[in-house]
Amino acid sequence: MIQAVFFSPGGVVILEYKRVTKEYNNFDEFMRIYLESFPREEIIEIDILIGIAAKGYMRLEAVEDDGVVIGMHLTSTDTPATFIGFLAVDMGLRSRGYGSMILNELTSDGKPAFLNVEPPDAPCDNKKQRKARIDFYQRHGFKLTDYKIDLGTGIYRIMTNCEDSLDLYKKTISMLGFDWPITKSVQ
Repeated sequence: MIQAVFFSPGGVVILEYKRVTKEYNNFDEFMRIYLESFPREEIIEIDILIGIAAKGYMRLEAVEDDGVVIGMHLTSTDTPATFIGFLAVDMGLRSRGYGSMILNELTSDGKPAFLNVEPPDAPCDNKKQRKARIDFYQRHGFKLTDYKIDLGTGIYRIMTNCEDSLDLYKKTISMLGFDWPITKSVQ
């Protein structure tokens, strides 16, 4: 378990990052947040996520505040850059700073970070959610790159908090066992 301490106008917040397995005591709450936070086509079977985390490639963790699950993430470990596969906060607890606190902890080692987001301009049912997600990351120093990838479930844009990053992104995802086709986006 990892603990991260944050100071906010409301006082001290201590977030606990707990490894998720099916035996995790708040597994149902974790799953509710995961399933409510992402479009159905982006959901990966929990057994696959747990298996990836068990091999040590990524951290699959619930984030708790005072014993209450407030969010979750799936993030790479031991890679040249941090790859954020999933990051979500309980819908009822958004806009309270939790997402910022989680992202700050995930990127606190100073390594460059990457994530994939749905393109904001593609036809979809969740355009508002896509824009909000991109805006959140942009407020935290991430930018949309000129590159897109095809994950097989859809086309995504790459976001990063560093410059000249395509080779580092490729190296990081390759170390995680992914070989996604990358192409230049039309700007």
